[in-house]
Amino acid sequence: MTQQELENLVKSASDKMRSDDNTKGVTKYLEHFSWLLFLRLFEQVEDQAEMVAEMDKRSYERTVSGDYRWSAWTQRDLTGPELVDFVTTELLPHLRQLAGTPEREKVAEIFNAVSAVMKSGYVLAEVIAVIDKVSFATVADYHAMSVIYERLLAEMGGDASWSGEFYTPRPVVELMVAVTRPKLKERIYDPCSGSCGFLVSTFEHIKGGADTLAERALLQQGTLFGKEAGELPFLLGTMNMMLHGILAPNNLRTNTLEEDVSTVAPDAQYDVVLTNPPFGGRENPQVQQNFQLHTSATEVLFLQHIVAMTRGEGRVAVVAPDGVLFDDETAFKGLRRKLLTDCNLHTIVRLPVGAFPNTPHQRLNLLFFDRKGPSQGVWFYEHLVPENRRHLKHPRYNKSNPLCFEELEPLLAWWDAREPNDHAWYVPADEIEAETLDLDLHHPDRPPKLDVVMPSELRMEIDETSEALRDFVGEIVGAGQELDGALAAAQELVSLDSLGVKVNPENHDPREDGDGEFLYVDLSAVDRGAIAMPEPLANAKAPSRARRVVRTGDVLFSMVRSYLRGHAVIPEALDGAIASTGFAVLCPPEGVLPDWLLLQLLAPRLVQQCLVAKGAHYPALRVDQVKALTVPVPPSEDSQQQLVDEVWPRVSAIRTSRLGVVDRLTELLDSIKDSEFSLLALGDGPSDG
Repeated sequence: MTQQELENLVKSASDKMRSDDNTKGVTKYLEHFSWLLFLRLFEQVEDQAEMVAEMDKRSYERTVSGDYRWSAWTQRDLTGPELVDFVTTELLPHLRQLAGTPEREKVAEIFNAVSAVMKSGYVLAEVIAVIDKVSFATVADYHAMSVIYERLLAEMGGDASWSGEFYTPRPVVELMVAVTRPKLKERIYDPCSGSCGFLVSTFEHIKGGADTLAERALLQQGTLFGKEAGELPFLLGTMNMMLHGILAPNNLRTNTLEEDVSTVAPDAQYDVVLTNPPFGGRENPQVQQNFQLHTSATEVLFLQHIVAMTRGEGRVAVVAPDGVLFDDETAFKGLRRKLLTDCNLHTIVRLPVGAFPNTPHQRLNLLFFDRKGPSQGVWFYEHLVPENRRHLKHPRYNKSNPLCFEELEPLLAWWDAREPNDHAWYVPADEIEAETLDLDLHHPDRPPKLDVVMPSELRMEIDETSEALRDFVGEIVGAGQELDGALAAAQELVSLDSLGVKVNPENHDPREDGDGEFLYVDLSAVDRGAIAMPEPLANAKAPSRARRVVRTGDVLFSMVRSYLRGHAVIPEALDGAIASTGFAVLCPPEGVLPDWLLLQLLAPRLVQQCLVAKGAHYPALRVDQVKALTVPVPPSEDSQQQLVDEVWPRVSAIRTSRLGVVDRLTELLDSIKDSEFSLLALGDGPSDG
């Protein structure tokens, strides 16, 4: 199939999934699409494996067999509720219980993490019909689908704000694999495997040299190793490996940083490490104790882990942000000292802004080192935006104009020759500043140049975005009035107290728990109706007095600046957490759905009540003022659920669009702030002189 044909099929399936109540969100429909696609293509993988076994005169036992094969259950005359019932009560339970071989256990592990199932069996049948047309007959088909899959991952990342932790552009992956040259009989490792792009690319790089049955078995079982903490990235990555023919991936669901690097045994180390670790994250003090350099910065912790997991003759290629090269914090300087003395940091490839579309305003680097230290010196190679892009309005990489592998071919040609040129230069170790070990170095013939957009272009972008913001304000006002009308359909209003909503029903002092851990939900963990998962905190960080306990289904109401609507329903994962006193914990009575109550608390009418209440801005609302807030008398639970189903998608769309516009304006203003040009250049006068 051509890439365009595949794109059309994927778009058709995605559009249908967005129409279903259970798979409207990007993460949900991508999860559902992934496991359906997996079952479709895994059958083809097993068909090919069966053919190879027959050629080798071996028997082959299928992992997914009988009535549960894709071609069996999808051809049954099932639709509507019958189809959903089969999937939820027969198919998924069967797949989750597979056992007896590594392949079956891996499939079971995958489907134990699957939660998304479409609500409408009729729409599900339409999606199945679309996916049934997808066929992988050649390597080119796999490549085409991987490109499309990466786009879906990027789209999901833009919605969920965490794709940067596991999404690396394909050209960068291929470059890192090509110059690191992993081989059969080596152990290759990605400690934060995400969608397993590095492991899949390594498999494709090596498999042509695996000729014998023993070599193919070694490639399958003893060559590629990954670890991933996130549930959905692990699910997608494991599926990705299996669909590329790695039938029992050594991909583990675990927090890599919880391993103590001082206890790594030699037989647990690896020959090659290829990875893009999360950066900009934070780890708690307990995890930091596993490392020599204590810091909450995940990029520093992961690089220490990588060094510890690499054998003496091993090779490493890792993505790192600019801060790793120059940050003057003690841990960052200690890391650079380790890379230059304990290791042989021999090459740093500097990429331009935009090379990673999901971090469009951040420069990233590729570090290449081994354990044969100390470094005698460092080669730098700066990849610049090619001249053939200079005709573009904005000559830089972005989602519309991504980095292409062909543009990296000069770097590949240079790699073995290692001669200075317009892109490459060498810095001996004794010329690196001894105190700071600053590696943010520039080409000696090319002075540092700030990577900024010219003010005239900034002004144009700001004007366009501001116009979009002005248009959207009108939409928000209209939608707000529409929303208020929908939520206030019932004429009679009643206070939360009269409705029977319990406020702060349970308190607890975490200091009583001894050496245990607790989850602490602070104001910073709430983002306009969605709670970000906080890390467990030890009692050493316990609050100084008893705090409020939250339970599944409670509604967390922000009493500080309530007009910002920092409210949320407590998920099961936060049951028993300790909430900041900046929140009121609302426990709905029987007959009141938490989602319905949350919707009422978000209504403009209630926001107005918060604004006029004494102390609405700061200090916070008092508990008695929260109890006095009024909401409509709730209808039946079915009517409440119907209102939630009808109104909540509209609320979510308003929030997402509003935040997108505001975030874009913030990015543009940050670009101005970081620019070498004066803000005056954005005035009415000339801006390019």
